[in-house]
Amino acid sequence: MRSWIEAYQRTRAARPQDGEPRLLRRRYILFLFAAVFVLVGFAILLWRDWVVFEATSAHVVQLRQSVLLEDRFAALVVSAETGERGYLLTRDARYLEPYLDAVADYPKVVDALRATPTTLLAPDELRRLVSLSDDKMARLRKGVELARAGQRDLAISLVQSDQGPGRMGEFRSLASRIRDRQFQALVAANAQSRRWLTDAAALQLIGALALVILLLLALIDLARVNRFRSRTLAEVTRVNEELIQVSSVASHDLKEPLRTIVNFSQLLERRFSGKVLDQTAADYLDVIRTSAMRSYQLIDALQRFSTPLRSDPGCEPLADADAALRNVLQSLRTKIFETGTDVAVDAMAATVRLESHFLEQIFQNLLENAMKYRRPDKPPRIDVHARLEATRWLFWVSDNGIGFDPAFAERVFGLFQRLHEDEYSGVGLGLATCKKIVESAGGRIWAESTPGAGSSFFFTLPAAQRAEKRASTVAAEIHGGRTAAEGSYGQPG
Repeated sequence: MRSWIEAYQRTRAARPQDGEPRLLRRRYILFLFAAVFVLVGFAILLWRDWVVFEATSAHVVQLRQSVLLEDRFAALVVSAETGERGYLLTRDARYLEPYLDAVADYPKVVDALRATPTTLLAPDELRRLVSLSDDKMARLRKGVELARAGQRDLAISLVQSDQGPGRMGEFRSLASRIRDRQFQALVAANAQSRRWLTDAAALQLIGALALVILLLLALIDLARVNRFRSRTLAEVTRVNEELIQVSSVASHDLKEPLRTIVNFSQLLERRFSGKVLDQTAADYLDVIRTSAMRSYQLIDALQRFSTPLRSDPGCEPLADADAALRNVLQSLRTKIFETGTDVAVDAMAATVRLESHFLEQIFQNLLENAMKYRRPDKPPRIDVHARLEATRWLFWVSDNGIGFDPAFAERVFGLFQRLHEDEYSGVGLGLATCKKIVESAGGRIWAESTPGAGSSFFFTLPAAQRAEKRASTVAAEIHGGRTAAEGSYGQPG
């Protein structure tokens, strides 16, 4: 006894502490949050820089268009003046082409100038510039008309007057000032745009470096967590193996005294029955023997329940539900015959991802429960069905037994939970074992019942392959419609 108690204490002392992984997980989460925060922050800053860059670029484009428009407007007036003077000097109509082109384009250019934003061209400067250009174009138009009318000398004298050159000089000076100011604004806007681009590139570099550093720190902590989990898993596996050994040793050590108690109580009863022992002493011995046997059964059942569900690691576990159910019905053949149970079973082409003996254990526990909790006033009947639902097989076992209150639908799957302890024997581990097997395979088990009308137990298991449910039933195999359980398995062997 002391040996397995000491082994259990050693396994408890060997349990890994979870302070380190908790700290690593916190740091990992903190680094991830910091990385997300940096990413969002730099995204906002980059978005702001992009908006500013777009606005600056649009301003640069407007300035460039305004400068080009100013140059075109000044060149238009100069071209008109040059064409007029060439025509006056040579009387050759070909020299009027620049003048005529300028006169044709002049209204369009003036309209474009008036559409220029006031931030680029002040309204007072625009009015003065257009006024000077209109006056100049009017004088040029008058000179050309005089020359065409044969008054060339008068037209030349008009050109040589002081008023014409003065107006043209003022126009050129104003246009030059406007152009210089807009050009300087264009240079400043280009410089600001380049500065924003440089700042954005630096910001992207800093953000990328910070993000990479935080992600690296998070990955380092994640690797540490994974390494710790691997060590912890190995340690837990070792501890579980030791606990299984402790459980086995403890069960053996506990069952041995119980066997001794049972054996010696039977010896006493046989040896002294009717001689030294009176009826009261015989009853006491019977209580001792019965209690010891029950304790023995409880320990044995608990040992079987605590045994881990092991599968062959070399291949995927597969179970043929139809074959498993036939094996169970064969093993329960005598009990089915003795209780007069009518078992109706749908033949099923169900293959599930589970060891065959585990599936047989589920069916056996459910069928034995259905026969145990039968109604005394009615022949017991059990129906077993299966249906494929997507990637899972749904099985259910229904009976017409005594049933139970639906409020206990969860409790019946607990350890040592028995709703009828006084009326029926058992240790209360059958349904708990079913739940353990089903849930370990990734399925689900539940129960529905009506007191006095029977119960239905449902469970799902992952399907190994898609299969169609066969329409025939095992009940048609024997004795003209009798069920397979009642016909093939209804006679004791």
